[in-house]
Amino acid sequence: MKEKRNSFSKRERLSGKMAVDRLFASGKSFFVYPFLVQYEELKEPRSVPFQILISVSKRKFKHAVDRNSIKRQIRESYRLMKHNELEVLQYKLLNVGLIYVGSDKMETPKIKKRLLLALNQLINTVDGKVD
Repeated sequence: MKEKRNSFSKRERLSGKMAVDRLFASGKSFFVYPFLVQYEELKEPRSVPFQILISVSKRKFKHAVDRNSIKRQIRESYRLMKHNELEVLQYKLLNVGLIYVGSDKMETPKIKKRLLLALNQLINTVDGKVD
C-alpha cells in the first residue's frame, strides 16, 4: 500500500480571479470562530478534489508579518490533517475558502482544534447531515 504524503501542493491551492470570484459570488458559507468557511461544490472534474484558499484580513492585522504567520499556521494545520479528516469527501469536488476573521493571533494548537471543527462541519454540511 502506498503511503500518502502530507503535502500542500500548488494544485491544491485555489487561485485565479475567476475561480475566487465564483466562490464568493455563488458559494455557501458558515462560521466557526475564528474561520468563515466559504465553499462551492463543482461539477466539472479536475485532478484534485479540493482546492483551498486561505485568507487573513488586512484590516484586522496591519502587519504582513502577522498575516503571513497566521496563514502559515493554518496551512500547516491543514496539511497535517487533510488526509485523515477529509477522506470522507474525496469523491466530492469542492472549492473552499478559509477566511480568518479573529481579531487576535492564536497559538498553533488552538488553530488546529478550530480548523478541525470547521472541517468537520464542512463534511457534515456537504454530506447533507446539517443544513
